[in-house]
Amino acid sequence: MTRKHANPMTETEILAHCGRAIVKIDTRGPRGVEMVTHDEITAMALLIDLTGAGHLCRHTAEAVDRLNTTEQKEITS
Repeated sequence: MTRKHANPMTETEILAHCGRAIVKIDTRGPRGVEMVTHDEITAMALLIDLTGAGHLCRHTAEAVDRLNTTEQKEITS
């Protein structure tokens, strides 16, 4: 993942943004999810990628999408 921004986030900023997002979600549930900012979402994606889970997430999403496509074809056949 690459961030196309003049001033990329520092590790401290990434963690702080992630923490704020988690607090919003934990305290407000679905409403908290709606309150998460673009920077907080970006920070969460960066953290996932920086911890090495980005590759796993991408491959899992592709596998699930293929599975869902196959199931849809079987249903409509």
